[in-house]
Amino acid sequence: MARPHHQIVNTASNEVNPRPASGLSSAEPPGFKPVTLAAGSETGFEPVPTTSITTATLRPYLDSCGYRGPLLRADFEFGTATGVWRAALAGFAHEPADVRSICFAATDNSSNPSRDVASFRDLGAPLVFVCRREHLELWKQSTGEPQLHREIPACDVGSFFRSEGRSFSPEAIYRAKTQGRFEPSP
Repeated sequence: MARPHHQIVNTASNEVNPRPASGLSSAEPPGFKPVTLAAGSETGFEPVPTTSITTATLRPYLDSCGYRGPLLRADFEFGTATGVWRAALAGFAHEPADVRSICFAATDNSSNPSRDVASFRDLGAPLVFVCRREHLELWKQSTGEPQLHREIPACDVGSFFRSEGRSFSPEAIYRAKTQGRFEPSP
């Protein structure tokens, strides 16, 4: 007789993974909490709400966007003409993890975010998350200075990724990044 299964549903992406009913709590991903979905018949996990945002607390949200295994690298080092730099987190669309496939970089507590975000330009990261404890900053690279696109209070990071997470998936970022290479500007 088959063992009963619960479905592990990533509530940010609606991805479903069947898991055996026994040992459900041991399958709980770090940084996530178990939840019962609307009908009460399915169990899922969602990132634990936080009042302080760091690259460590950001990681489960990025995982929920599709950055898993080798697509999400911690302490990623890259060289430039001016030296070796490090991104606390770097997300990639595919392997190899390089300038062609990078989707974002993330860093903690910057005293000069604009300068630090600009340092990721040589890495090819079109987006940079700056974790400032009380809020998350989303920066976009541009032809000139990097642009602060959005500030999200730490307590709202979960709802931000639930509503906007699909636009940060590896496929979505890579598509936008490569589309810019092949489509001329109007």
